[in-house]
Amino acid sequence: ESVMLGCRALAVEVDQDPDQAPGTIRVAYRHGDEETFVRARHVIVAMPPRLTAGLRFTPELPKAQLHQMASTATWAGDWCKVVATFRRPFWRARGESGAAATPGGPISTWWEASGGEELGEASAALAGLAVGAEMTRFLAEDSTAGGQAEPGTRAPALESAARASLVSLFGASLIDEELEQIDCKIWAADPFTYAAAGSSPAANSRSADPRALYGHELLRAALGWGVSFAGTESEAEYGHVEGAIVAGERSAREAMARVLKSKSTAGSCENPK
Repeated sequence: ESVMLGCRALAVEVDQDPDQAPGTIRVAYRHGDEETFVRARHVIVAMPPRLTAGLRFTPELPKAQLHQMASTATWAGDWCKVVATFRRPFWRARGESGAAATPGGPISTWWEASGGEELGEASAALAGLAVGAEMTRFLAEDSTAGGQAEPGTRAPALESAARASLVSLFGASLIDEELEQIDCKIWAADPFTYAAAGSSPAANSRSADPRALYGHELLRAALGWGVSFAGTESEAEYGHVEGAIVAGERSAREAMARVLKSKSTAGSCENPK
């Protein structure tokens, strides 16, 4: 009951029900065809800022804060990852690590993602990374999510580029013999991870570093009525889990402070001096 899967948050709002305690918050969400809500004393929004800007807040977010969120790119939003699965870890048999750099193509680097039975792992696989806004934008447009596939997990252009990269490293005959499948993830094609850029020059400039906006005070400014904002983009220590941990600790302190304050206030009302 603590983790609800398959739900899409729609709104965060002060609860207007007179039967609820003052300061109660409602989070509206959709599950399948049903729209409903949960109640909380404090809410921590840990979505990427640009997606957070798409939620409905009541009272509304301050305009400057909304603009800052809408202008902030999602961490790793211009990354694509591919995983090539093989019959066996042939690189180990050749005394190689599986790590390789392939400059000049969409896939810039490869490394061992899984070493197979030798390491007690279910498969033998190499992972590759493609980074860059221009390339990601092209691949996202090429991406299709046919059938039950996740958005951004089928992209013929990326799969073809990955195979060509592997052939350049190991030769066509070996790849033809050993390669079983290529899976990919293009975060720019995932609507629950990424969103179109905002209107600010910094958000849309092809030369600007999107991380320059990370850690801005408006990305982590809590709302006085009980909403905190977390996520790696909200902290200067962004990237991987570092920013997320710092943001999580900060927002947890904010939530505890508010809950304890509300309990203290309630106690004072029940036992007036």
